[in-house]
Amino acid sequence: MRFLYLLVSLLVFLLDRWSKMRVVEQISLGESIPIVRNFIHLTHSQNPGIAFGMFGLNPSPLQSWILIGLSLVAIGVVATLAWRYPAEKAGLQIAFALILGGAAGNLWDRIFDGKVTDFIDVFIRDHHWPVFNVADSAITVGVVGLAIALFFFDKRESGEKPRGLEKQVHHP
Repeated sequence: MRFLYLLVSLLVFLLDRWSKMRVVEQISLGESIPIVRNFIHLTHSQNPGIAFGMFGLNPSPLQSWILIGLSLVAIGVVATLAWRYPAEKAGLQIAFALILGGAAGNLWDRIFDGKVTDFIDVFIRDHHWPVFNVADSAITVGVVGLAIALFFFDKRESGEKPRGLEKQVHHP
């Protein structure tokens, strides 16, 4: 059963690598191609920082090594958690798999390019999200799925009610 979760991670990693290679080959750095005008564009950008471009203004070789180290630690923690939870907890395991596949995709970029290729550019009027990629999407969906699975479903499976939904007992 765990093989299927590893397959999900591998598919996320491969889709992330494929999409980034296509962007680098076909879209010039800084170029923006509308997919849905004024909503979603493909915009080739490079992020030497962390999520959402933080710490990307003055990148240094030390920063790259620190980010690689933090990524390896995060992958180790998530992999350990995935291994400790039963394989039958599919919601949790899929969330872990998405996080691992995405983290591995961005780690690959950091190791081999020193920066992460981003290209999905979403905005509504003046509200503009930072440009992101398939790996970032998988990590985000995985973290949200993990939170939902842990908060709402993990407790129910063990016979307990989810936190915050317990019946309040009032004693006179």
